[in-house]
Amino acid sequence: MKKVLVLMSSYNGERFINEQIDSILLQDEVDVHLLVRDDGSSDKTACFLNEYVCRYPKQVDIILGNNVGYRNSFSALVEVAFEKFSNYDYFAFVDQDDTWHADKLKHAISHLENYDENIPNLYCSNSFLIDENGKKTGLFYNYIPRFTKGNTLFYPTLQGCSMVFNLVACKLYAEHKPEGAIHDRWMYYICSLLGNVFYDQEPRFNYRIHGNNQIGITPHYSLRAKLIRLYQMLFFNTTSSYYQEVEEFNEKFKGILSDHAQSLVDVYLSYPYNWSSKIKLIFSKEFGFKIPTFKEKSLHIIHVLRNKL
Repeated sequence: MKKVLVLMSSYNGERFINEQIDSILLQDEVDVHLLVRDDGSSDKTACFLNEYVCRYPKQVDIILGNNVGYRNSFSALVEVAFEKFSNYDYFAFVDQDDTWHADKLKHAISHLENYDENIPNLYCSNSFLIDENGKKTGLFYNYIPRFTKGNTLFYPTLQGCSMVFNLVACKLYAEHKPEGAIHDRWMYYICSLLGNVFYDQEPRFNYRIHGNNQIGITPHYSLRAKLIRLYQMLFFNTTSSYYQEVEEFNEKFKGILSDHAQSLVDVYLSYPYNWSSKIKLIFSKEFGFKIPTFKEKSLHIIHVLRNKL
């Protein structure tokens, strides 16, 4: 069986963490190991983790750390994974409050094995939305999103908690650790621009929406939130956080990217002050739209013109 190291950053997760860990340890046809870094929890999370270490000493390891935030906590986990678990075949990010289907890792591996293991490869999937009580409320993606290497730069919205990646991806992350970028988007940039990304439309886990989510994005927004976002988009001519992340990515990976990937990055980074680049972002298939609807195409054009990608 393939060996998979699952990386979890925990923080005050006593409500749901046991259910999540149980679902990880019960994965089908995979030799799974869980590495948890607790980010300074003040509840019973650390006690629960110690209980799992006692019950499953060969499958669970924990690191009790200071509170550094989930971005730095996950980056620390990737570094430890590469330094101490480089004999593993694959690695996965996980949130503390979801639950995995028993075949999640098996399906991920079946797809990743189709790619060249000498370049960074990433698997992501859709998910069921569940509430605090575990009741299904819908799908995270109700459509099939379309991703290209170009729109990776400004639509990096694949769920980090669905990501499974190979050793080369882990190595590149550990050797070029982000300073400001979010861990899952950094991994997405690496694999999309230097390797391969496979998206599975079938939901392979349950993504829990509740009042205290530490990580993740909610696919539904209130009317008030939508109006605020529209106001900011129309009246504030500032670039998005994605832009700063790609700037950092370019600094760390310039010279490593292929000529084609570098050209895509250069177009994106120059678009706020270059009309030729704006036109490419609007019309070129190299960038494309994540959702091919009139509404999303219109918003995309507004984002480009207002420097909001």
